[in-house]
Amino acid sequence: MKKTLCIIVALAMVAGAIAQEPKKKGGFMNALRKGVESATGLDVSDEALFVYPAVGEWKCKVLSCIGYQGTGAVELKITATKVMGQRRVSQWAIISRARVSGTTLDLPLARRPVDPNYDFEIGQPVEITFQGIGSVPDAARTLDVKFYIGFNTPESTFEARGVAIEWIE
Repeated sequence: MKKTLCIIVALAMVAGAIAQEPKKKGGFMNALRKGVESATGLDVSDEALFVYPAVGEWKCKVLSCIGYQGTGAVELKITATKVMGQRRVSQWAIISRARVSGTTLDLPLARRPVDPNYDFEIGQPVEITFQGIGSVPDAARTLDVKFYIGFNTPESTFEARGVAIEWIE
């Protein structure tokens, strides 16, 4: 009951923020972030937004997203934590789509990580490195990726939106 009430309050805050937001590109995402900030007190303005296959079962966090100027290559490191449900052992974690925010440029797919064996014990974060994201323009500031852990099925598909790219030479 408390959880339902909290969700209703958070949605009401988001709806209020949307109503006050001027119409612009990305307005919904900005309103969503403001709603989360006001409901939780957390600053999420510079954090990537994750979309999970099942609510409450996973928690992901971006560790780094490094772009190499001139080559267009990007390396993305995240942690994925199974927070409830059954333990999962997987041999795959691969990016199935990468897109530069602000454009419709589809990017080449990333290779699977070097060590593809993952054991997701409940509550234990697992580091995943996606290498081989290529053809990213040096002017890009954020990246949107769709990836899956396990087989490419709806219950294994994740998204990370608005991942900030740190460019190095």
